[in-house]
This record gives sequence, structure tokens and C-alpha cells, in this order.
Amino acid sequence: MFSSAPAIVDLDGDNLPDVVMGERNGNVNYFKNTGTPTEPQYASLPTIQVLGGISTTVIGEVVGFSTPSFIRKNDGSIMLVVGSQGGPFKAYDNVVASGTPFTLISDQWGGLDEGNRTHPAFADFNNDGILEMVVGNFRGGLSLFKTELADCSVGTNQASAVLDQLGLYASPNPADQQLTLTVSNASGSYRWVATNSMGQRIATGEQNSSSLVITTSDWANGVYFIQVLDKNGKKRGVKKVVIAR
Repeated sequence: MFSSAPAIVDLDGDNLPDVVMGERNGNVNYFKNTGTPTEPQYASLPTIQVLGGISTTVIGEVVGFSTPSFIRKNDGSIMLVVGSQGGPFKAYDNVVASGTPFTLISDQWGGLDEGNRTHPAFADFNNDGILEMVVGNFRGGLSLFKTELADCSVGTNQASAVLDQLGLYASPNPADQQLTLTVSNASGSYRWVATNSMGQRIATGEQNSSSLVITTSDWANGVYFIQVLDKNGKKRGVKKVVIAR
């Protein structure tokens, strides 16, 4: 896929993060997660190549540069806003994992046109319960808009509270033979995963106590990330460490 624009969202309601990807052609691809929350698996080809019948292709051209962004409303339904080659945003309601055309809210949502190749993203920046929208475009600038989207959330399932006082200690430092990971408010079992700077998993384990020792004697020199996840697979914290000998 050329000029891919990925978004992560649980679109089929199975509590697994799926990948939805816009692309140069203007369609939106859906890749179902057939793995787990912590070890997702996706096929090399889309599960649904034209999600919801979406196309942002400009009349007279063969490109659309679709860029999807998802909003979960307080009733549990999902709204989709898609940026485009031409600039205007298309918005859809009641979005699910289907090739059947979605309910179109507007093909010029908000009456905005921020230039070529718009890419929207949403967050509540000022914590007032109403989402803001940040828009990037081909020129490279960013614009900020206030929306009327209240009591909504964005992204995949949010973790509950981040684990307090997540500590990672090495002796000597940089790490050589072992690391000590401490989690002060761990309740029940939790999982840890170590990945290198390329995102490759190096080691993993499950722990019940607030402290554990991770052996690093066979790790190559480099930068690593230690993630701590609760038993439901949601990320609760991450620490970076450098292995150097």
C-alpha cells in the first residue's frame, strides 16, 4: 500500500485491536486481529479492502490519500472521520467491520478545507470533556479546532491507572548482566515484555510479586524497552534501558 495511514481500533467488538489503514488509492483497508491483545496477528492482505464503501478519490484523479481517525461515542458506537487528497473531511456514523456502506454524516464535515492530504487526529487537550481536532496536511503545518464532540474517547481500549512507581534498576549502569524491575502497586499477576529498538520481543514473563530480576547476560548491546501489562493485556507502564558491555 502506498502512503499508508494506519489507525488502531477494535472495530468488530472482540476486544482485540484491529488495524484500519487508509492509502493513496482513497479506499480504507481493514485488517482483523486474529491474535491476542499483547501478541496481535494480521494477514498480509486486508480482511476488508474497501471498508464501509469509503472512497476519498478526487473526481478526475486516481488518488485519494484516505486518512482514517476513529471516535468512540458515549453510547458505544464508533464514528469515523476521514481526511482526503482534496482536503475536506468525510464523517461516518455507526462504523463496524463491514464492506457495506456506512451512514454518511457529511462529505464536508465541519465545512473545513485545510489543503491537500489532510490528516485528522482527536484528543481532549484541555480536559473539558470536549474533543479537539488536530489537522496535518501536505504543507506540513498543524491546525487546531474545537469540536462539539462531548463525552467521547479516541483510540483503543484505555488502560486503567498507570502502575505507580514503576522502577527499573541496573547494576552496573548501563546494564550488563541483570535488571531489577519493581512495581509498587501491582495487584495480582502482571506480565512483562522486553523488546529491542526494532520492536522485536526479546524476553517475556509473568510475575506475582512487586520485584523481579531479569537476566540480560545474553542480550546484545543496544536499547531495550520493558513493558508491564496487566492480566488483560493492557499496557500499564514502560521503561527504557541500555545494554552496554
